[in-house]
Amino acid sequence: MTPRKPDPQRPTEPTATSQHAGDWNMFRYVVVLVGLVIAGFGAYYLILGTAGLPQTEGQSVNPTVESQFRFFSAMMVGLGAAFVTIAVKFQWANMLWLVCLMVFAGGIGRVLSWAFSGTPHYLLIILMVIELAFPAALLVWHGYIVKTRALREQYSTRETP
Repeated sequence: MTPRKPDPQRPTEPTATSQHAGDWNMFRYVVVLVGLVIAGFGAYYLILGTAGLPQTEGQSVNPTVESQFRFFSAMMVGLGAAFVTIAVKFQWANMLWLVCLMVFAGGIGRVLSWAFSGTPHYLLIILMVIELAFPAALLVWHGYIVKTRALREQYSTRETP
């Protein structure tokens, strides 16, 4: 039986002996950190509801909006858990594209809210920029690591004359 050739689109767990495991390790730490931050914000808003948002002091609570807001806060906790799970069980790295797309879609939702409802608090504008830029940057970084790892493996197996 011949050993299977590694698929560059599906990264495998880097071994401790791999000299380039540091690329993956740093990437995985960042993915875990992103997941913990997203889950933390989700838990915060799940507990406080819309009262945790800026510029809501003294305003009456709309039960429909509150229900919807807490529902999506719970989804944020799940999204954060998905990032952490992907980093821990890295054979699922292809799912990273899906969860990054979900965060990016949330940023698009903020753009639409701004366009149709007016300018939000500056903190939410900062979050919108992060939600639009960071998933793309994370996926570019992932693609770079996958591609460079495949090139390193290709050149390491190449016979020298």
